[in-house]
Amino acid sequence: MEKRNTGLSFLVILALALVLPATSDVTSSYVTLTRDGYQNVVVSIEENSGFASCQEGLDTVKEMIRNTSKSFAQALERPAYFGNVTIIFPDSWAANPLCSPLLTSTNVSDLPWARRHRADIRITPDHLVFGWQPHSFQYGLCQQSGLPINVPSSFLTSDTVLAKGTRMAREWAHYRYGVFDEGGMPSDQRHPSGYLTYQTESSDKILRPNTCSDLKTPAGSWSSENCQSTSIADSTCEFVADVYNPDIRSSLMYRPDLDHMEKFCTKENHDDSLPSKLSYHCGRLSASEVIYKHSDFNPVVTPANTSADITFNVIQNPFSGYHVVLDMASFKDAKSFETARSSLMQFISFLLDPIWLSVDVYNGYNVIELQPPMVLDRFIKNELLVKIASLEYVGSSTDKFGDALSRAQSRAYSGQDVIILTAVQTFSSLSTWVKSYDDNKVNAHLVHFGVSTTKVDIAQLTRYGSSNFVPNIINNRAMSAYSWAVNILQSIYGKTRTHRAKIFEQSVVHDSSSDLNKTGTFYLDSPASRLLVSLYSLDADNDAVYVRSFTLIQPNGLRNDTMDVAISFDDFYTFTLESALEPLPQGLWRFEIIFVKSTSSLPDKRLDIWAESANSSQIQLRTWNSALDNQPLDFTKAPVGLYAQLTQDNKPIRGANVSAFVYVSDSTGSTSSLLAEIPLMDEGISDVTSGDGIYSGIMTKPSNSSFSYSVYYRAYGVNSLAEVDNGVYSRQPTTGSVIPMSDPVPAAIQFNRFEYGPSFQLTSVSTNGVDLIPPQRITDLTILSYDSSSRTAILGWTASKDNYGTSDFVTYYRLERSIDTRETVTTDYPSLAIVDGTVNLTVQVPSVNEGEYVKYRVQGRDSSLNYGEVSNVVSLAGPAPSTGGLSTAGLWAIIGTFIALVVIILVIVLIRCCCPVEAKRRKRQMRNLFSSNDSATRRAEDTPVPIFLSPSAPTFQQLQSSENIRLPD
Repeated sequence: MEKRNTGLSFLVILALALVLPATSDVTSSYVTLTRDGYQNVVVSIEENSGFASCQEGLDTVKEMIRNTSKSFAQALERPAYFGNVTIIFPDSWAANPLCSPLLTSTNVSDLPWARRHRADIRITPDHLVFGWQPHSFQYGLCQQSGLPINVPSSFLTSDTVLAKGTRMAREWAHYRYGVFDEGGMPSDQRHPSGYLTYQTESSDKILRPNTCSDLKTPAGSWSSENCQSTSIADSTCEFVADVYNPDIRSSLMYRPDLDHMEKFCTKENHDDSLPSKLSYHCGRLSASEVIYKHSDFNPVVTPANTSADITFNVIQNPFSGYHVVLDMASFKDAKSFETARSSLMQFISFLLDPIWLSVDVYNGYNVIELQPPMVLDRFIKNELLVKIASLEYVGSSTDKFGDALSRAQSRAYSGQDVIILTAVQTFSSLSTWVKSYDDNKVNAHLVHFGVSTTKVDIAQLTRYGSSNFVPNIINNRAMSAYSWAVNILQSIYGKTRTHRAKIFEQSVVHDSSSDLNKTGTFYLDSPASRLLVSLYSLDADNDAVYVRSFTLIQPNGLRNDTMDVAISFDDFYTFTLESALEPLPQGLWRFEIIFVKSTSSLPDKRLDIWAESANSSQIQLRTWNSALDNQPLDFTKAPVGLYAQLTQDNKPIRGANVSAFVYVSDSTGSTSSLLAEIPLMDEGISDVTSGDGIYSGIMTKPSNSSFSYSVYYRAYGVNSLAEVDNGVYSRQPTTGSVIPMSDPVPAAIQFNRFEYGPSFQLTSVSTNGVDLIPPQRITDLTILSYDSSSRTAILGWTASKDNYGTSDFVTYYRLERSIDTRETVTTDYPSLAIVDGTVNLTVQVPSVNEGEYVKYRVQGRDSSLNYGEVSNVVSLAGPAPSTGGLSTAGLWAIIGTFIALVVIILVIVLIRCCCPVEAKRRKRQMRNLFSSNDSATRRAEDTPVPIFLSPSAPTFQQLQSSENIRLPD
């Protein structure tokens, strides 16, 4: 497949400069690691980032990338460095004659796949809460990629911020490899900065700092005098390591700002007994081990030249618009095709920005170009809508669908995203096109209408786009396949072009044929530049949307009649309301709809409203799931994670109500229904960091009949309960389990947000009678008490439930006891008692050496021999290393050395007294035995020695400090 240069001009893209951008997307990265380093790294410089000039901004960003590359490569035993990096200029720079000469290419087809909204690293203005701190928030399991790295520009330009390279290396580990922080925060219940732990030889506890630093405690101090006494120390105690710690070289995930910090911890020097995020989420694994488990290093990549310069590409955002493939042949019936056709028409009716659009139609025999690439004006748009409305279902073969994909790929070379509306499950040449789309990094979005119990193999095309399955919902007065398809297409637009917040959806139900006047209200929670309104029949094949008038009334009473600006077809009525002088005001809006009288009953309709923001105060909802590369998930390995990020001006919103609604087809494959309503929480077991605005939930019970799942999300706030922080949080936001608020203020009096997709698939369907789902992970293992006289500890935890927590309690548990890295013992307990949902277990604690720790972990097992993940770790400290006194073992060693020395001295004295010549020869032999054979020693041996010399006995202090004993002259 040969690339085509369509010759899209530089100026076409610059016409997009003033449009508010789409928000950063959460999908798989373009990055790969080869012998030449990381390839296809994308860095986006956002508008208003705060640089004095575009030249300063570019130079500073390049230097940041070089430092990150150097620090990350140095931190690993197997070097990985940055080889090829693409920097996307903000539109205002690309349009500036002073900045455009800095571009290395103005031809879109050189790097047509790169996207601003999918950048790996985003250079932004200072964060309103986190200030200059770069951060990549994590939301999922260990080894699961984090969100793109946000780098405030003042982090790059400030002279007071040190260790920039190592700080960014840590963020790259968050983002690329799913490595969690080490260390902790004061008053953090899950990841404290300091914590009390039992001692094996005493009933007293000791206060231990939560550090990971070469298996030794760095030089530093506790935050207050209270922390010096275990009787009054509490969770507020914080250990502050000195910046100057020359003996501490790891781990970067603990304190990358220490002077000599340069390495990730390894298996050999990692302390997995600490209550850090890394230990909590990754168990025994060190930071290096987590990184090396990534496919980047399997098989092992040998760098070609670690000192090679980084290749920088500097471009404008190459996204130019959309190419749509409308499949007429694969749908099961005419109704399904009409749903796809009408949803596409609504999508086109809302194309308001100056972007390119092209449309191909596949009829089973060949591909017809319905619309060549161009920017649509109102006349061309209406003409295209008429063409699409005239298309009819043909029902034919899908064997030549690859021809449509070939043309779509050629459009992708000109910077267009590909949208595929089809019901194709698979076809003969699919594997060829999957490889081609992967190799050429085609940004493809699938809108699939083939409701079925079989796997949708064509979704493999969407690694760099999105996968969306339209459920066939029938006999539902609130939603339908048509409403899903309309909203999926708007979600695609909002993620790839301009963010559109879905603020309202409601069914319009007619009680009778004379029920023609409909009124209602909706709340606009922030000023808007546009309102996009769609009224349509819930069934696309029902031609009954005949509107006499549609009026919007603003909060100030201003009435807006819409008949002159509407686009109206038989099954939908759409319009856009915008104000040229000032933003559309927030507040309570009203609508009045008068329908044309009909002699027959009026079908149910749907009213949807989206808002484009006029400023940064708009609340934004982003959604995703565990399948970041849109490939099937193995449910037996982990439950499906569902995520929603809620922000206002990039600040996390807390206190909102967020839910995910999961739909799946029934056993016949003909209709779809609600499988589960899953609450998403910004706190709790399934959430990584409370207060980061990421609401998490898990789907714990799959369908017994279907591979494919469709999801829509709803978030809302009422009575000003949803809040953002108006203060500043100066600590690292990714280290603790909670980001506290210092000055909470309401995000809005009230708001609603709706988001459709993305969807996901599973690798297999649950088979009745075969249990492959393990019990839930235990996360609250605790040492309830310890008796040093009997050396018994009582462990406690919340009993684990089977099938990821959806079934009955399990009574079979496996306890793992380890002593540092030298000994691990597992013990099975087939039937432990469960009292009030908890389990207690008394264990015998072994003796350990100085500085060692006894660690315990536990996991549940069900009756089908499925083991849950290993729990969090708890530990007891062995005897403290000596700090000036002598241990028993050390004392006996010194006594033994002293006795041997006395014997040697007596022998020498006797020899000297009896045979002076022989004494000299013996002494020379003894010196050869103990000396280092350096020149100074040889010269000393040649010096005559007096025959009669009474050696003085060494002092006790000398014995303490000496390891190699030399005979005195």
